[in-house]
Amino acid sequence: MRIVFFGSSTFGIPSLRGIYKARHHLIGVVTAQDKPQGRNRKINPTPVKLCAEELKLKIWQPENLNSTDFLKQMKDLKVDIFVVVAFRKLPPELFTIPEHGAYNLHASYLPEYRGAAPIQRALMAGETQTGLSLFKLKESIDTGDIAAQIRIPIAETDNYESLSRKLSQQGAKLILENLEKIDSGNLKLYPQKGKPSLAPKIKKEDKIINWEQTPQQICAHIKALSPYPCAQTQYKGRKYKIAQAQIYNPTHPQTPTQPGTWHTEGKKRLYVEGIHGYVEILCLQEEGRKMMNTLNFLQGKQGNI
Repeated sequence: MRIVFFGSSTFGIPSLRGIYKARHHLIGVVTAQDKPQGRNRKINPTPVKLCAEELKLKIWQPENLNSTDFLKQMKDLKVDIFVVVAFRKLPPELFTIPEHGAYNLHASYLPEYRGAAPIQRALMAGETQTGLSLFKLKESIDTGDIAAQIRIPIAETDNYESLSRKLSQQGAKLILENLEKIDSGNLKLYPQKGKPSLAPKIKKEDKIINWEQTPQQICAHIKALSPYPCAQTQYKGRKYKIAQAQIYNPTHPQTPTQPGTWHTEGKKRLYVEGIHGYVEILCLQEEGRKMMNTLNFLQGKQGNI
């Protein structure tokens, strides 16, 4: 089949490479425009664009997916299918162009966690499993008929980075398996079943740690945002990013004061009060400094925290 791939983030790269190596004809890639990032606001291409350049593929970076010029270019390609992985919403004028339509890979077991941040929201909720769904696009976001779904366990050690990697690799396999079914005419679609839940985009306020939660909830929150954009907190007027933590039961616990209070055991351990327990901080970044493990952080401190 003649295929155009739509994607921007690292999550889509295994799928892009898989399609490129398959027997299908990958015409090119549609990705987001280059944009400034970081403190220096350096203009950077998307990870998918870098991968497409490496594979010497045609690249489109439209500002407006509804533009007459871009829609005409897509129609002129005479493609059989669009494959969409971690991209923005496609308008009907675009996703109805291919003969077989457009298929989107979503990082949840739909209709669970519809929205922009299914991996982070599943981790924040303390889920023990998530999933992958390949579905045919329709106008309402993440509501299309299902082509294939699989359940994926969430390991105790998983954070956003490790779970994303796991899902992206399994997702590439799911896409390739079902491209063969679409090509042969053997794919059967079925409507989504179950109660929908939402996974809205991570906003600035979602990064702030709420210490008035249980240690389990706090650790889940930190995992969901690690290593990027990272959970955040303030203590004694200083801002911190917390990249790794675990539930902790001190040998000689301090007298409980209030959630969010920091305690140390010498220059070796740093733990924070939650509700009904403590969270040990294992890796953190103080504003103006680099990320480091707690041992190095405490040894560099003069006096009490």
